[in-house]
Amino acid sequence: MKKNAALVFLITFMITACKKEKAEPVKPAFDSVAAEQSANEDLKVNKGCYMAVSDEDTTYLRLEDNLGTVIGKMKSSGKDKISADLTGLSAGDTLKLTLMPDNGTQKEIWFLKNDGGLQEATGKYDAAGEYYDDYSKVTFGDGKNYKNADCETVSNILK
Repeated sequence: MKKNAALVFLITFMITACKKEKAEPVKPAFDSVAAEQSANEDLKVNKGCYMAVSDEDTTYLRLEDNLGTVIGKMKSSGKDKISADLTGLSAGDTLKLTLMPDNGTQKEIWFLKNDGGLQEATGKYDAAGEYYDDYSKVTFGDGKNYKNADCETVSNILK
């Protein structure tokens, strides 16, 4: 009798389980246009053009910051004439770049973002003149002060 009751119970359970309809999962509302715009804003490349004038020298910079990786160009006219590529990293409000002039040398150069412009760092370089000797002694108070400039004009000068 116990076996029959258990068998009836098992059959009833199986029949009722098979008859239950499976509920379709609820699909969350998803706006693909808004998601694409949000993703594009996150991946936006920040571009900036700058100019510094001191004595007889004028220096132009064009920089592109792509998620912390910075590339750009620098050109200076006057007595300190230079034309160079820039590569490096952005760390908060500081740009740590390597200046690579056309003559094949390289030099470390830092900038501090301030008031929409850039302040060039000053500090003692190592014996080779490529890297700052002591990072703790690098300061931003006495370097060139770069102001925002028109990117079309700067791009034409940097060609």
